[in-house]
Amino acid sequence: MKGVLSVNNEIDRKELKRRVIEGFSRLAEANISDVIKLIFAEKVNTASVGKMDLHAVASIKKVKDGVEIGLYNRFEALEKLLEISGERDTAEDFLRALSGTSPEGEPPED
Repeated sequence: MKGVLSVNNEIDRKELKRRVIEGFSRLAEANISDVIKLIFAEKVNTASVGKMDLHAVASIKKVKDGVEIGLYNRFEALEKLLEISGERDTAEDFLRALSGTSPEGEPPED
């Protein structure tokens, strides 16, 4: 899309934010079944790889005994979504309440 990354006006900023949220959402909800297929494939060709959903893949490295595939961290993607939405503090408060700790990480005083 032309101009999306040049955040000169409000429309561009809204579109950029929408795309960032969409990207982090896709990482947070990624299905890695195609990644598993790729790992165990006997033969790999560009046509079959081109049809796979590999958005969760952060890196691919050839190693001595095969291939090492690194995936994006789902929790970091969720954390970024919380930051963007402005709900991060609310979520942290909720998790602290569940774990019974204070904002400093200490158990509450009785």
